[in-house]
Formats: sequence, C-alpha cells, structure tokens
Amino acid sequence: MKNLSGILSQQPLFKNLFARHIEKIAQFANEASFEAGEILLKENAPASHFFLIQEGEVALESASRGAGYFTVQTVKAGESVGWSWLFVPYMNHFQARAAEPVRAIKVDGAALLVHCETDHDLGHALMKCVVPTLVARLQEARKRIVELSAINP
Repeated sequence: MKNLSGILSQQPLFKNLFARHIEKIAQFANEASFEAGEILLKENAPASHFFLIQEGEVALESASRGAGYFTVQTVKAGESVGWSWLFVPYMNHFQARAAEPVRAIKVDGAALLVHCETDHDLGHALMKCVVPTLVARLQEARKRIVELSAINP
C-alpha cells in the first residue's frame, strides 16, 4: 500500500494543511479505481465520501426531465469531487461518472466530519481548503446551466 499521507500532501487541495492534518485525513482514506462509465457518486443518494482524482476524468452530471443526465462539468486529475457530506441534508447534488478509467483516493467524509467535531482546528483548516473549490464548482455549474438554457430555451 502506498503512503497515503505522502499522496495527500501532494494534492493541490491540501497544499496549505499541516502535516498532522494530512496524517489524520489519511486515516480515513484508501485507494480506489473505476472503469469508464462507473458511477462514483449517485445524485440524490446519501453523501458520505469524497474523491481526490489521481488519474482520469470524472463527469459531474445532473438529471434533466426525461432526457437522462447531462454533464455540468468535467473534473480532471488533481481535482476533487463529492463535498455534499459536509452539509445538511448530506445528499449528493450531482452524479459523478468516470468519463474514462479513473484512479482516485477515496476519503470517508462522514467519519472525517465526526472527527472534526472534536478537532476543530482540522475542521477549520479543511473548510478553508474546500470552500474555494465549492465556489468555483458552483460558478462553473451556473455558467453551464446558462449555456444550456440558451441552446434549449
């Protein structure tokens, strides 16, 4: 098994975390892989994990009425997916599908969240890492929705 602390410390998302925080997150992490087309996260399902993409691409999708799923954004190596475990109602807002073979670090966000209730320093540091990602993801989704509404008025 690879040194997950070392892998996590190289993640752009965690570049400002202390080593002790990385080591704690690593306790909740393991390696995962997905074939093209496999679902990492199902929309409207309970949210409990997040993924740090190491290789491959993941399509963030949303259901449309009667037309299946459409891609809102594509996430590449060095990026992350699956932050709904941080916020009530703890349900995935998007579906995440491997657009090609994916290698990732899967982190048990629900267990990490429980730990952050007693380790507020880690919780605060983690939020400072995650919020910019969430804001960027929200802005990208908004732009994509505007583009799609212009195509299909």
